[in-house]
Amino acid sequence: MPTRQTATKPKPYLLYAIDTKGKPVHIDSVPNGFSCGCKCPHCNSELQAKNGGNERAHHFAHKNGADCRGAVESAIHCLAKEILKESLYVMLPDYAGELRFDKVESERNFPDLKLRPDCVGYYGGKSLWIEFKRTHEVDAHKAGKIISARNDCIEIDLKYCEQDKEKLREFITQNSENRKWIYSSEYGVGLAEHAASNRNSSKKDDFDLESVKLERHFAIDEGGTLIDFRVPSEFDAINHSYYCPNCGKEVVVKVDDNGRYSFDHIDENISCDDEMYLRGAAVAAIQKSFENSKSFLIDVPQYRYCKQGDKCPCNQECRIPTIRQYDLKSYHFVNCKKDYKFNDVSYRTDLVLYSENIQKNAIEVRVNTENFENEIETPRRLIEVTVYSENDVCRLKHGLKEFDNVRFSGFDENAKETANPVEIKRDVLKYTIYASGKIYIGPVKCTELHSSQNRLNVIKEGVFVRTNGCVEDMYDFLHLHFKMLQNELCCCRLCSYLKKSNGLGGDYICIRYKKVGTPKNPLKEKNPPKECLYFREDFNILKRENELNEEMEIVELS
Repeated sequence: MPTRQTATKPKPYLLYAIDTKGKPVHIDSVPNGFSCGCKCPHCNSELQAKNGGNERAHHFAHKNGADCRGAVESAIHCLAKEILKESLYVMLPDYAGELRFDKVESERNFPDLKLRPDCVGYYGGKSLWIEFKRTHEVDAHKAGKIISARNDCIEIDLKYCEQDKEKLREFITQNSENRKWIYSSEYGVGLAEHAASNRNSSKKDDFDLESVKLERHFAIDEGGTLIDFRVPSEFDAINHSYYCPNCGKEVVVKVDDNGRYSFDHIDENISCDDEMYLRGAAVAAIQKSFENSKSFLIDVPQYRYCKQGDKCPCNQECRIPTIRQYDLKSYHFVNCKKDYKFNDVSYRTDLVLYSENIQKNAIEVRVNTENFENEIETPRRLIEVTVYSENDVCRLKHGLKEFDNVRFSGFDENAKETANPVEIKRDVLKYTIYASGKIYIGPVKCTELHSSQNRLNVIKEGVFVRTNGCVEDMYDFLHLHFKMLQNELCCCRLCSYLKKSNGLGGDYICIRYKKVGTPKNPLKEKNPPKECLYFREDFNILKRENELNEEMEIVELS
C-alpha cells in the first residue's frame, strides 16, 4: 500500500525587488526579463522579471533559477521601510496611539553606538527608532545599547505579513498589535516599571508565585558596583559589561514575549536560582551603600525599663520598646569585606563590617530570603537582613536605616534611659476585698493601683503576678488564701451547699434556701452572708488549695 505524503505549502513567489534607485518595486511595474534592472533585496544578485505571460504567476527569479531563501523576507522588510518613509506615521504599541513624523530616514548609521536602525522618525525635535522584525529580533546586545543611549525605540513583528503593500501599510499605520517597546522615555524600559511581576514588587501572601519568573534588573559591573538598568545614570551597555550578582558570570539584557526586559546569562546553560540572585543583589546593595556614604546608620531595638522597677509591687521588670540609632562609622567600623571566613567558624559570611582588626572587632551581615535562612550561631554581633523582592534591594541601596526586615543579635538590648511608669501604663490584674464581703477582680493600669474609690471599705487589695487565666479559680484562690477573714469575708464560695444551677443563667445557688431560708444566690447579694449556721466546707475545693497555690501568686498592696 503506497504511503500517503503530506502536502507541503508552496513557497511564495518573490513579488518585490530593488530597482536602480534602491527602492522596492512590484513585479508588474517593471519591464519583462533582465532589462528590468532589479536586484534581489537579500543577496543583491541580478533578477529576471517574469511578467510577460498569463499562465503562471508573475514574479522575480534569480539567474539560472538559483534559490534565495531570504529573498521574500527581505522584500517585506524593505517594503515596510519604504511604506514608513511614504506614510510618515506609525501606530505605537499598547494602544498608545499613532505618531506622525516630519521626516523618516532608513538605515542611518550611528557610529558612536555602532548601530544602524531600520528607520528613524523625527518629530518635534525628538526621534523614534523603528526596528522591523521578520525572522531575527533585536538581540540582547543591541537592546542594551539602545536602552543605554535612552533612544525611544519600537520593534514591529512582520512575521505574519505578506507581499501586499496596502495590507502592509494598514498593518504599520492602523494596527497596534505585534509590536513592542524596546525603550520608551515615557513608559520605561520595556514597560518593566509598569508591568513588573508580583515577585519583583511584593512578598508572597495568599497565593503561590513559584511559577512566576523573577525579572532581574540588577547586575554587577567590572568594578564590582551594583547597577539597576532602569536607572539611566547607572546603565551603560555601550562601555561596560555586566555580571550576575550571584555566580559572577556575564549577563545581558534580554526581552520576553510580553516586552519585559531582564538581565539573563549569555550562556543559556547557566541558571541561577531567584533566591540566590536576590541574596547576591542585596549583599552588593548593602556594600555599595556602606562604601559610598560618610555614615552608616542602623536602628537597633532596645528596651527602656521602668525607673521604679525595684519598687514595683508586681515584682515585674516592666519595659517599653525604643530604638537607638548608631552610626557604625563613628564607632570606627569603616571597612567592609564580602564573602569572608573567620578563623573560628566553618562558614563564610556574606558581609563583614570591621574596624582595624577583622578577627577581634567585627559585625557580621547575613542576607536571608523567603525560603533561605542561615541559622548558624555566631560568636560575633550579627545583622540579619531578609529580602523578599527587588523593591527591598532598591531600599538597601540607601542603607539599613529604617529598613523593615532586619534583626540584630549580640547588640545591647538595654537602653541607658529609663521609662516613667506613666509611659508604660501596664495592665495588671488587681483584686479588692470589701468590708461588705464582696471581692472584685479586674484589670487596672499599674499607675492606678492605689486609686480605690472608697478605701475605707477595703479590707485587702493586691495584684495577681501569676494566674492560670480562670476567673473562677482566682475567686476560689482568694477565698482559700484569706480564710482567716471568716468574720469579714463571705465564705459561701467554699460551702458544699453552693451548687451551680443547670439553668440558662448558670447561677450559683444555695441548695438550702427553700428549707432554712438562706439566700438563693448569695454571691449576687449586695451584702452576702459573712456567717452562716449551716456553713460546711467543701472538701473538693479544699483539696485544690495546693494546686491553686502552685498556679497563682499574689502580692498585697500596703
